[in-house]
Amino acid sequence: MDKLVEIKKFRPLKPLLKDQQLKQRLRLLVCFGNNGSEVIFVTNDDQVYGFGNNRYGCLGLDTQIDIEVTKATNNKYLSNKMLANIYYGFGHCIGLTSNGRLYGWGNNEFGQLGIGSFEHTSRPQLIEEFVCKTVVAVSCGNSHTLALTTDGLVFAFGRNCYGQIGNSSQQHQSIPTRVFIKDKIISISSGKCHSLAVSHLGKAYVWGSNELGQLGHHSQDLRTQKKLFLSKRPLCMDDVINYKLIKGVCGPNHCLLLSADGYIFAFGQNDCGQIGNGCYATQFTAVRINNKIKFKDIFANYDNNISIAISSDDKYFIWGFGSTNDFKKKISHPCLLNESIQLYTVYDIYSKYTKISKTFETIVFNDLNVNNKKLAEEYVEMNETIDKIDKLSDCYYSLSSINSDIVETNTTSPKSSDLDYYDTNTTIQELMNTNVNQSSATSDAQSGDCQKSIQRCDSHLIFQKHLSEAFDNPDNSDLKIIVNSRPIYCHKTVLKIRNEKFWQKCETFLNNQNEIIVTSYSYKAFYAFIQFLYGISPQVNDENASDILRLVTIYKEQELKNLCSKHLENCIKLENVCFLYELAVNSGLPDLEERCRQFAANNWKNILRLDDFHKMQQILSKSLMKLVY
Repeated sequence: MDKLVEIKKFRPLKPLLKDQQLKQRLRLLVCFGNNGSEVIFVTNDDQVYGFGNNRYGCLGLDTQIDIEVTKATNNKYLSNKMLANIYYGFGHCIGLTSNGRLYGWGNNEFGQLGIGSFEHTSRPQLIEEFVCKTVVAVSCGNSHTLALTTDGLVFAFGRNCYGQIGNSSQQHQSIPTRVFIKDKIISISSGKCHSLAVSHLGKAYVWGSNELGQLGHHSQDLRTQKKLFLSKRPLCMDDVINYKLIKGVCGPNHCLLLSADGYIFAFGQNDCGQIGNGCYATQFTAVRINNKIKFKDIFANYDNNISIAISSDDKYFIWGFGSTNDFKKKISHPCLLNESIQLYTVYDIYSKYTKISKTFETIVFNDLNVNNKKLAEEYVEMNETIDKIDKLSDCYYSLSSINSDIVETNTTSPKSSDLDYYDTNTTIQELMNTNVNQSSATSDAQSGDCQKSIQRCDSHLIFQKHLSEAFDNPDNSDLKIIVNSRPIYCHKTVLKIRNEKFWQKCETFLNNQNEIIVTSYSYKAFYAFIQFLYGISPQVNDENASDILRLVTIYKEQELKNLCSKHLENCIKLENVCFLYELAVNSGLPDLEERCRQFAANNWKNILRLDDFHKMQQILSKSLMKLVY
């Protein structure tokens, strides 16, 4: 947090920044509203807090709308939901969890929360349409929302007077509606009243308002004289058809496109020079800007006219910032920032040049690129370490993958003196048989290579044995993780190679004594998680499964996630079926969700009598009823 040069100057954040311990625990931070009038942050123990003006109830605290919340207040509706990102529009917010669920709260005048109504809500509501889908990205416009799922489909909801929903109508939509584009989509963005998507084939699609050329088409067809003030369905951008596009972003009324070969194309409103083509006239068709520079990333936001780009050599360029009436602050072409600013984050640059105390998107501290040079040095150092044990780690990963069926069925708890190793004898024999069969159809040289590969795997089994023995051994460890006053002895290099995201989090809390203090998880859950990282089959039981699921969902260890799911599927009882169903929905466990449904169908009358059923979120209880009936 201290490295965010401009962000830490935000007046609304001053009370937050006085708490040194809290600063170190931040995982997500978003400042939005009128010059940062609302703040929401998430700590590393998955607790969500909010404070500020609370317009439309956009803090999501279930308090009276438009009544200021002066102190950071815990959000019981979003805490422990594993929020991965928070997106905001004009008074409305969408929360995305790490398992692809969406929650909406705040301004809902046009249905932009996607909850099936047009009423404002200060309590976060699960968007039911996505319960059976996995969302990977969201973009909020002024009063409409786009959502992208893992299978490349786009859904839209909210205000639609300019066709920005893309469903061939102009009626506002309170339920997520599919935007029909034949290609698989990889990038989405929302402007004030227009929308943009980029497909896996490198094509750009636009829809919504075109009054200022923000669709890259003239407002009047020069051949037919037909006016094109809006489009109610996606239009393919023919001007850039010869380039493969990889990303698109929207300002209020302009768009930027980035191609795979590093070119930026822009079109739309240009009164502040936000197009970057050296003038201030509206640009109705896509124009390539600054042919001499190759770029690798672009940024824009629906509520400001600034355009930001990063060149292939990691230099920041900006253009277009300033107000319509202040020509001194307008820049009509990409301007290289001076050396002292190059170390800023993109969040700082946005704030510095817009003079607004807002984060244009949520800051995710795990992914924060504070110092490119420092990260580059760390990357080189890390790769040198990995190279030294590359042969060992390659086989370690392959064996872990091959033996996933063994991991999932072995739930005996290993002790430090009697570790339960993966049984690899059968697997190695299968590999040998496979290699022998292959060698009969290949040359002697290839057969020799296969034999070397087998011998290499044998040596790696020895390495795996020693690696397992090294776990939780204080004699040779260089890292101590203390969980609820109980130590777990680890090795930095193992954690760094095994799960980079987890290691980045560890580095954040590493003290001078090479210790990390953990209080947000149970000892047994954390012990089991690190066991798994060492290749040891962990014990999963009723006591630690939910905590382990939080860890594996955040750090994306799918095999252990499957192991937890399989255990819980066999533990469903009347007393816990409601809890497990909610856990399955929130953690993205379709098999456990189906088992809960089957159990509920056979015990529905008894479930209806449970207090836990009536305490469930209404959307979840309704969803369970629909599945049963």
